[in-house]
Amino acid sequence: ADRTSSAVVKFRLPGPDAVTTGMTFTISLLLLAETTGSLPPVTVSYKRLPRPAVAASETPPASFTAVTFSSSGTAVVSGDYARVDSAAIAGVEADDVIVVKIVRSAPDAYAGEVGLFDLTGFLTAP
Repeated sequence: ADRTSSAVVKFRLPGPDAVTTGMTFTISLLLLAETTGSLPPVTVSYKRLPRPAVAASETPPASFTAVTFSSSGTAVVSGDYARVDSAAIAGVEADDVIVVKIVRSAPDAYAGEVGLFDLTGFLTAP
């Protein structure tokens, strides 16, 4: 591809009745291939925004934190889609907002477009 593309999305984690301490959060993408080949590298980063107490404020992180995520080299056939998951993000808590940034940087060797077919977040108990 000859241009950088990106998407920014958010997830709100369930409230305190649904989440226990020690939970992790994993980002799962279904990427749709326009062309047969190997998917290009896609970088994923996040910001964790804790929910402030009533009448309080929080300072958001100044930058995104990279999360291990590898789509590069996944073999695809035109019209197929592939699932790729991030490493688990530790330290998430009830009512957090997780802001996720997904970037395909140019140039890369994959000739076709890559569609973001689905984006899911998974909470896992310890």
